[in-house]
Amino acid sequence: MIVLAVMMAVGLAAPSTLEAPQVVPAPTSAISAPVSFMRSLSQGPRISLQSASRSYHSADPKLPMITLTGVMHIGDSSYYDQVESELAGHDIVLYESVMPAGVRPPGGATADERVTSTQRTMKFLRSMIEAQLVAEAEIPPSLDALADEAADRDSRAPAWIEAVLSDAWGRKFIYEPVDTRTYWLRSLGSDGVEGGEGEAADLRLRQITIARGPNGDSIQEALATALGLTFQLSEIDYSKKSWICSDMTVDELKAAFDSRGLSFDEFEGTFRTSGLQGGTATTILGLVRMADILTGGRVRQIALLVMAEILGDPSLMEAGLGSAGEALSSVILGDRNEVVWRDLQSHIKPSDSPPKIAVFYGAAHMADFHKRLGEIGYQAAEPRWMSVFTADQVAAGFDEATIETLRGAIKNAMQQRSGRAAPPQVPTEPAPRPATEPAQGSARAPDQPSGVAP
Repeated sequence: MIVLAVMMAVGLAAPSTLEAPQVVPAPTSAISAPVSFMRSLSQGPRISLQSASRSYHSADPKLPMITLTGVMHIGDSSYYDQVESELAGHDIVLYESVMPAGVRPPGGATADERVTSTQRTMKFLRSMIEAQLVAEAEIPPSLDALADEAADRDSRAPAWIEAVLSDAWGRKFIYEPVDTRTYWLRSLGSDGVEGGEGEAADLRLRQITIARGPNGDSIQEALATALGLTFQLSEIDYSKKSWICSDMTVDELKAAFDSRGLSFDEFEGTFRTSGLQGGTATTILGLVRMADILTGGRVRQIALLVMAEILGDPSLMEAGLGSAGEALSSVILGDRNEVVWRDLQSHIKPSDSPPKIAVFYGAAHMADFHKRLGEIGYQAAEPRWMSVFTADQVAAGFDEATIETLRGAIKNAMQQRSGRAAPPQVPTEPAPRPATEPAQGSARAPDQPSGVAP
């Protein structure tokens, strides 16, 4: 549960009745200190996990306004409504999603690169055609129809398909259905005519498609189901023309893993229910659901409390990410952030009508972008907080003393995972709550006071 909780903020339900406090943006200030995009907020017996969205402005009015919207990959349905409202009105949204191999437009400086990239794209299109067959019991009549119909299954897919309908030499792929299950997919090579040798040789893919079962849902979906929440990909509409996928492809991610001596297959298996580790986690989550039913929802509330405590405390998140290892974190956070930063920089240019740009990524990625924007002269406004989900300690059967014990146990477990276990503590009575609490709740990971750089 600890590892899964941390990964929800890194990335690869019934609406909450607790409204997130809305912070009116204050005058911007220079960026000089670390900042958090996650916090937990206590209001009486309820604890709300919240994520932040921040706007950044340059002193040069001709440069674009930039919004960093950190997201959790599972949450209440109402949470994703808030997220989409936050992103509405932006001219460009750079979003997170590791892409399938073959979605980069084919091309290259050499004949071998052009041929290989075209073959890779043809394989991607084949995977999309097979997904259509599994869903609709027949292949699409054309590649344009494939793009249109894919939107019903995955709102990200149409843009990926539309970007790769041509081969490396700029000619449309030739798609020829034979019957409802069989087709040819061809490229005529560099010369554009049938036959030829070398780079001019035709590339053919004939597929007699056999409907196959799914290779396992995302472990994030399984976690969302077990906790009565919803999954980001099921709630967010990625089909908007202004939304651009800004991430690595699977093959690029695998190459980054290989370069650091890491096993990509083992890592991927933890996120897929058909993998060994993912399958084990899914079995455990199934037992959690069963236990939750038997206890009238108590187990679910306990799990949500644990997640809120971990993800809402920056020191615990740091320990959780540290436990994954420096090499793994450098790929999942560092390498992917480089892709986003490169894409973002391509849009930061003077204009009489500068666009509004949003970066929509897992909350754990955002501190790095916050720092980089400060380094190029951007200033941050106060955050706008959105409620991811709410846990109720009464429904979990916990009193305040038990909650304090739970917090201590979580902190010790995270420190042990990161190799920084705390020394044994002498048990003490929990500190009493202040006589007066803030009207809108008390945040466990508050931002800097107004007027201090976030």
